[in-house]
Amino acid sequence: MKLKLLLFKDSDCDNCKLIQEEFIDNPPKCDVIIIHAKHNYNKELLDKYEIKVFPTSILIDEDLDIKIDTFEGFVDSEFIDHYIKEYETKRLV
Repeated sequence: MKLKLLLFKDSDCDNCKLIQEEFIDNPPKCDVIIIHAKHNYNKELLDKYEIKVFPTSILIDEDLDIKIDTFEGFVDSEFIDHYIKEYETKRLV
């Protein structure tokens, strides 16, 4: 299963800039999709996932159907990779 990470960010947020840099410099073992809050065409996603805090990262399945978990605030790639490994291990049991 290939998971995806939606990163909801606001361009005025310093932590958003840091987390985006982290995911670019040290990509986690999943696809990262960066979603800018200020773009009107992203409003539907912001509403769907009830985003209130920036940055917020949401781990989802590859078909964008099932939300696995939500992380508010800064998380690094190592944390995401560890979380994915645990998640996949639990699903194999």
